Amino acid sequence: MSEFPQGVREVFAQLRGTEVGRLLAADRRQGGQELPTIPVPEVGVELTRAEAACALFESSADELGNPDTDTLSAALCGGVRSLGVEGVRAELGTFCGLGDEFWEVVQCWRWAHRLTLAYWYAGARSRAMTAGEVAVCLYLSDLRRCQQEDVSFLSARSLLVSQCIRQGAERVPAETLVGLGESVVAELGVPAKLREPVSWLYRQVMPDFRRRRLCFALAHAHSAREPAPLVVRLDDGGYALGTTAPREPGPAFYRPLHARW
Repeated sequence: MSEFPQGVREVFAQLRGTEVGRLLAADRRQGGQELPTIPVPEVGVELTRAEAACALFESSADELGNPDTDTLSAALCGGVRSLGVEGVRAELGTFCGLGDEFWEVVQCWRWAHRLTLAYWYAGARSRAMTAGEVAVCLYLSDLRRCQQEDVSFLSARSLLVSQCIRQGAERVPAETLVGLGESVVAELGVPAKLREPVSWLYRQVMPDFRRRRLCFALAHAHSAREPAPLVVRLDDGGYALGTTAPREPGPAFYRPLHARW
């Protein structure tokens, strides 16, 4: 049974400036690559995700805290300039042999994965969905109505959850999805006493509080390993939804609450 709210299609039809269409920018993957390379234009090279992680490790990028994409790109450039491309490749075998028990290694793999996602498309910048955006997708999917205690049951059905994420993403304009995702986090990603009144659009699209809470819990913590379509910000304005990218390396316990551009 579909849980797509009555009248939502009509609500979306009334919106202005949110229909940016599907992604038109070119996929940068070549020759059957699973992942695109990461450009480092300052030194005129492109690196694989593994090479980027190695260069970031050598530049101590794990100490950056919560950097944006530009900061990560600068750190990557610094690492390549310090070691040289051949130096990075010479250290690659040693770096890839380090296990997940080293937090610094895991963090650099994550940073490199973020850069891979960011530069997936030419003429755009992309990122993974936030917990709020995935919650919106789950809410608008055909995921059956269930109680909060059923979250653990649903989280064990990874294929079902992945299908519902993709299904819900097809039912909402990308720019609207970004806004609704921010509203979900503002309502459910903060202590109750700090919550602010929800918007008219939010109430129209997602009127059921219990379903919102379930979908947020599932998106944030109980399905953090499930991939979702990329959110793409086009250089000429607007948003679109991209491909479903592979999972990031290493363990994943929570999906991020806030967008990381």
